Amino acid sequence: MHGLADQAEFDHRAIARYEAGIRRAARGRELRLAAGDLFDGGDREVGERIKALVWGKDRVGAFLWQTFSGTLRYAANRIPEIADTVVEVDRAMRWGFNWELGPFAAWDAIGVEKSVARMKEEGQSVPPNVQSMLDSGATSFYKKQNGQQFYFDFAAKQYVPLSDLPGTITQTFAAELDRKKLGLMAVE
Repeated sequence: MHGLADQAEFDHRAIARYEAGIRRAARGRELRLAAGDLFDGGDREVGERIKALVWGKDRVGAFLWQTFSGTLRYAANRIPEIADTVVEVDRAMRWGFNWELGPFAAWDAIGVEKSVARMKEEGQSVPPNVQSMLDSGATSFYKKQNGQQFYFDFAAKQYVPLSDLPGTITQTFAAELDRKKLGLMAVE
């Protein structure tokens, strides 16, 4: 059976083999892999690390691009089949599979326009909903404007506000609740 765990193990082994080959080629000389600091967490954000790895000009970058571009296209082609919005897909991958970024947030991190251009250069099919989004002038799946977070809704063909999850307590709601509690807590 081939699942995400199998893919993660394959990815890990492929990178380990690549690093071992480089170390053998160095024949004992001091060696620091260029991408090595990207795996230790460093001070870069996850999106910046993904971007640096995917756009790398080495075998690791080529491998990750091939894997990642397929994953991105697959995720985009599943809307609205499996989920209605990019937000739902990203949340499912973050909450259900412990990804730090969902596929659409990661796609934003590497650059939607640049990656779609590369897909076209390589003869890969671009998901119609993503092409439609770019044709509308939108260049990312998420954006922040005036402190409000938005996501591009393929069905509405525009950015719509990202609402809070039902059942979550926001800071505004908590403050309102505290004020109400104070009014309700009269001494009898």
